[in-house]
Amino acid sequence: MSGQHFSFGAFEVDLEAGEVRKHGIRLKLQEQPFQVLALLLRRPGQVVTREELRTQLWSADTFVDFEHGLHSAINKLREALGDSADNPRFVETLPRRGYRFVGTVDSVSGPAPAPDIGRGMQAQTAARTATSEVPTSPETAGPMLVSRRRDHSVLVAVGTLAAFVVVLADLNVGGWRDRLLGRGAAPPHIKSLAVLPLANLSGDPAQEYFADGMTEALISNLAQIRALSRVISRTSVMRYKGSRKSLPEIAQELNVDAVIEGTVQRSGGRVRVTAKLIPAATDSPLWARDYERDLSDVLKLQSDVARAVADEIRIQVTPEERARLAAARNINPQAHEAYLLGRHHLRTNEEDLRQAIGHFERAIQLAPDYAAAYAGLSNAWLQRGTWGTKNQKEVAPLAHDNALKAVALDPQLAEAHVALGLVKIFDWDWAGTEQEITRALELDPNSAEAHRTYGELLSALERHAEAIREMQRAEELDPLSSVIQSRYARALWRARKYEEAVLHVQRAIELDPNPGNVMPYWILGDLYVEMGRYDEAIASLKKAQSHGGNAVGISADVAGVYARIGKQKEARRMLEELKATTDPASFSNVELAHAYTALGDKDEAFKVLFRLVEERNSYATYIKAQPPLDNLHSDPRWKELLRRMNYPPE
Repeated sequence: MSGQHFSFGAFEVDLEAGEVRKHGIRLKLQEQPFQVLALLLRRPGQVVTREELRTQLWSADTFVDFEHGLHSAINKLREALGDSADNPRFVETLPRRGYRFVGTVDSVSGPAPAPDIGRGMQAQTAARTATSEVPTSPETAGPMLVSRRRDHSVLVAVGTLAAFVVVLADLNVGGWRDRLLGRGAAPPHIKSLAVLPLANLSGDPAQEYFADGMTEALISNLAQIRALSRVISRTSVMRYKGSRKSLPEIAQELNVDAVIEGTVQRSGGRVRVTAKLIPAATDSPLWARDYERDLSDVLKLQSDVARAVADEIRIQVTPEERARLAAARNINPQAHEAYLLGRHHLRTNEEDLRQAIGHFERAIQLAPDYAAAYAGLSNAWLQRGTWGTKNQKEVAPLAHDNALKAVALDPQLAEAHVALGLVKIFDWDWAGTEQEITRALELDPNSAEAHRTYGELLSALERHAEAIREMQRAEELDPLSSVIQSRYARALWRARKYEEAVLHVQRAIELDPNPGNVMPYWILGDLYVEMGRYDEAIASLKKAQSHGGNAVGISADVAGVYARIGKQKEARRMLEELKATTDPASFSNVELAHAYTALGDKDEAFKVLFRLVEERNSYATYIKAQPPLDNLHSDPRWKELLRRMNYPPE
């Protein structure tokens, strides 16, 4: 058959236009499955061998291997036609040989006829003409009269229906005009996305970090597209790893228009990613594609997926964003693996942070121009100063140098600017910090980390309304993060919005009821103190302490509560015991200043605060906004303290 238009069952195929229609409505069928269908239709009833399909449809330098690509194309073709491999109506599989089209096919040369909304009227006219040409006689008049009345009723109905269709088409009600004219329906309105954890197909649980890293990278690439109002952060989507919830359920919980799900497999120096874009309202893939690259091209693969998603949902990608995605370069596979392991170990404990630093340093050794690895190393050093055994004054120069290197290597890397902004806080460079964080948000407007960091900076500067807006945005982007909820509550505590803060603490505990999640209980205790609910404050603080929280800080807070309720002797005894049993290097918590302030001992309170500032302690950042220190504001030493920290003048 040499025609360009084929029909079978309810389907019409126009090879020249590259379209498949069912009952006149165009179906969405990707290029590869369509070409397979075209080959089968040209030889109905005959076997089209696998070798023929390979040589005609898969180029020699294709990135997708033939076996996987053919299997995927046949599955998508059958899905579009509503066909089954077990009971085929159209496409039959001949194991190890090929495929055969078994349906009844009609071929018509030339382009496919467009659906004609006037056919009903033409049929009516033709029927009238044919009827008028039939001679009548007394013998046929009765039956003919009945027949004509029946025909007339049918034709009136057809004409009415045709007129109704014309009106619908003219008004394009519900998209009827597009469907009647064979135009594909517009894609769903997608402005928010969640990338679900990519499934690890390697069969090796030790490779989970690689699949998680690929997920995070895809999130990061999509998050840079400003036209997407929300791309859910890694922390929240990782909660669905291995989840049995349906995609509509997940989309509803995350409040997104669509989700991306897929798989990743690394084998023999190659990596393959399968991704599907699924609108929340339909639970049916809008787009699906397979990618395979050498491991050295993995960064390009990640950018390719992000660009393909953006193109599919037809969102506006600025020239700058498109250039940034297109700029992905080759990377040493071993360096990339070391980087992913470093990200995997960025946690709040000494051992993990020590390992993270080792992996980032290994990545840099293998790829000295790897900007993301420098940013990760800067972050790891800073966190080790907060959560590990190092102090901030010791780690700050290391964090600073690596952050500067990251920005110099890649000024378009948002996390590099976040890292540099965090470092500048410890130089008390408030304007410089704000400049770096806002630049990060320009580059990655959907970064929950950047919004949270900016919110905390604004909170420290007592710009509370702005801080709360940033925390709200961080919550929108990472709705299932216990950490975000805790940090949000702390910002509200500094803004003296205690009742509202309690709700966020309770949400943090609900999201992560693990006893090791100490921070919400500690914050709740501080909130109850300011609300005058002292018994509940002590109970919450002791719960945090029993779960392994900062012994000095929480004990100092408990002492501060005792001071407030008139048990000053007990409060002083607790502080003396802490001082006697604590390494002097660790005896400089801001909570000690809280306790001494509650006791009315301003000399000791200022001694602690000036030491914190000298050490560049991370918790000193917020002292200007801390409610327990309000009683120090009238003391001349307070202004000197703020001057040393370079706080902007009020």
